[in-house]
Amino acid sequence: MASLVIIVLLSVLGRVTVLGMFAVVIGLFVAGLAYLSYRGWIDVRWAAMEDASRSTLTNALEQIAHALNTTATQFTSHPSPVTASGLPIAAMFVLLFFIVI
Repeated sequence: MASLVIIVLLSVLGRVTVLGMFAVVIGLFVAGLAYLSYRGWIDVRWAAMEDASRSTLTNALEQIAHALNTTATQFTSHPSPVTASGLPIAAMFVLLFFIVI
């Protein structure tokens, strides 16, 4: 039944992305945990789950920031047509992000 709901949701959304499918699966998992906790069948330590997810997201964001800083440093140390355009490096990443998506 859950897979049917996911298929219907994804077909309604049209464009299916891996991140969207991942968000739906995680959302259904957390909703299932909340339901089982509400019924008293399991005991979920929500504070521990929040701490673990917060530290994971913080670590991922720090790695992304480090990768962007490393890339920006490489751009500034090597002349290229990108730097000749006059746009700051961060603006080029934002522009590239919106062009790709």
